[in-house]
Amino acid sequence: GIQRGSLLIADGDPLRPIGIPAVPSGYQYTIDEIRQAGIFPTIPVLPMSYSDAIEFLKRLGGPTAVSLGWEKGGLPIDYKVGPGFTNDYTKQSVILNVTDQLQEATIYNVIGTIYGQEEPGQFQEFVSAK
Repeated sequence: GIQRGSLLIADGDPLRPIGIPAVPSGYQYTIDEIRQAGIFPTIPVLPMSYSDAIEFLKRLGGPTAVSLGWEKGGLPIDYKVGPGFTNDYTKQSVILNVTDQLQEATIYNVIGTIYGQEEPGQFQEFVSAK
């Protein structure tokens, strides 16, 4: 499974300074300013599902990340940093083709509120980005 989206290294709208509303008259950064600010990753990045990521990570060879001073992650494996793979996978390699498009797009936040029948002052909110 592949995630469609981005790996934004910031909060909110990347083209707007924090606190500036995304309205047509508001200030907006240029794409070059965003690149210089380091908000987008500068190396190829491909978000992937847990089930795909763990298959790569559990087969990586080399020293453990913890032995290099990194903290242990949350997956039930020993994090290794490569190069190459372990055991039966030493002759394998991975070719990762990433085709990213940096483009501006409009997103919509859908917010719904369901009020309780027995306790109308209590409610649940559901939020989704589209």
